[in-house]
Amino acid sequence: MSSLPVTDCLYVYICLILIVLLFIGCILGFKAYLIECVWNCYRYVSGQGTSEILLYVTTNDTTVSPLDCAIRPRHHNDFRV
Repeated sequence: MSSLPVTDCLYVYICLILIVLLFIGCILGFKAYLIECVWNCYRYVSGQGTSEILLYVTTNDTTVSPLDCAIRPRHHNDFRV
């Protein structure tokens, strides 16, 4: 029964190979994720697909423009001194 140590070594080598392949697969998957992030940033910065970009407009509601004064009816409280 001298073949038993050889089969034990074979199982160890197979496990090591599977661990190395799994590690390489994780590294490749992470690199693919980073490439996708860079590609999305490139599309955003270069302006391609501008219909997908949402524009957020912030306004200050306390400011009064001349147009607002012309549209809004005046109340007697507006003329306080």
